[in-house]
Amino acid sequence: MIDAADAVAVRLPWVIAGVVLAAGLFLLSAIREGYRDTGDPDRAVIAGLTATGRVISAAAIIMSVVFISFASIDEVLVKMIGVGLATAVIVDATVIRMVLAPAVMSVLGHRAWWPSRRGTASGSDRNPAPVPAAR
Repeated sequence: MIDAADAVAVRLPWVIAGVVLAAGLFLLSAIREGYRDTGDPDRAVIAGLTATGRVISAAAIIMSVVFISFASIDEVLVKMIGVGLATAVIVDATVIRMVLAPAVMSVLGHRAWWPSRRGTASGSDRNPAPVPAAR
């Protein structure tokens, strides 16, 4: 028979992945938009962080407060879930989304966008050449 704590330990990573996936897609789509607009990977990362940083941070704070509130419930499993989710959201928003992802995108530079340089299956290019930004 499976212990309830084991069930939480098995399912929690899947729940965490679902919760934090939206922030990652939001950030990368903003960086992608900046890259398409300027063609400069460094400026694209800055533009993406500028556009999404406050929203991602605010969402992480709100979710963390809600998840930490689970700790006030007497049920130990609910406390485990709440503390685990709150910790994961805080680490994801601060370390992964605001430090690691932008750093990796900056280090990779133009190489981060190599799939977008290929045309689609129909041969048309969905990604027009970047237009240099006005100075």
